[in-house]
Amino acid sequence: GEYGDFCSSIKQRVGHSLIWYTCEDKDATMVTAAMKKFKGSFDGPECAPLQLQFSGCGKPLKESINLEIPLSLDTSFAAAAIPHSNTFSSEIMQKMRIGARVLSSEFLHKRVREEGGAYGSSCSANTVGSASGISMTSYRDPTPAKTLTAFKEASAWLMDPANLSDARVEQAKLNLFAVVDAPNSPDSFGGDQFLSLTSVEVLQRNRERLLAMTADQIREAAPMFDLTSAPHCTVCLVPKKQQ
Repeated sequence: GEYGDFCSSIKQRVGHSLIWYTCEDKDATMVTAAMKKFKGSFDGPECAPLQLQFSGCGKPLKESINLEIPLSLDTSFAAAAIPHSNTFSSEIMQKMRIGARVLSSEFLHKRVREEGGAYGSSCSANTVGSASGISMTSYRDPTPAKTLTAFKEASAWLMDPANLSDARVEQAKLNLFAVVDAPNSPDSFGGDQFLSLTSVEVLQRNRERLLAMTADQIREAAPMFDLTSAPHCTVCLVPKKQQ
């Protein structure tokens, strides 16, 4: 049945997967042999690799999708996502990472939380395998329609030189480096390397680019946040009583 097929697929994939482990130097030979034996027990026919796609229907997103979903909630939640094809190590990706931090702490905080009354808001630029995208979200949001309007205006706000001061850029860097320089467990590092082809060298090069980033360079990434000119997806979860 379907469950048996699923188990068989997982078994094949484990046999051809990348496994990370951490141990003392003196135990490396023993642990390596044990891991090879473990993987060998899953050997089977080669299977097609998993493909991650930024879409809800298994195909690349070619046109915008806008959904409003009524649920048994006492408040609303809003989200917008824009796919992109930039790699984790690309220079434009580093501009997007800082731009997302500025939008999150300055623009969305004011528009969505202070003015709109939402409990929370965020903006991020990520790459996970071939699923690369920008996301903007709100949490427990009483005015989701106004929030979507704010999402659509984010790119223009970031493009305006008056909004991207040196002080805001430096604060965004501090916020981002709290994550960049946080301790990284072996399993998460292995997952990042497998999905996004990261390495110690790539991480250091990205770090140097982030440190040197200027306001003018960050503005170059503003079009990537434009919901009005790129295929995107917006979703609002709203209380049923509002229908």
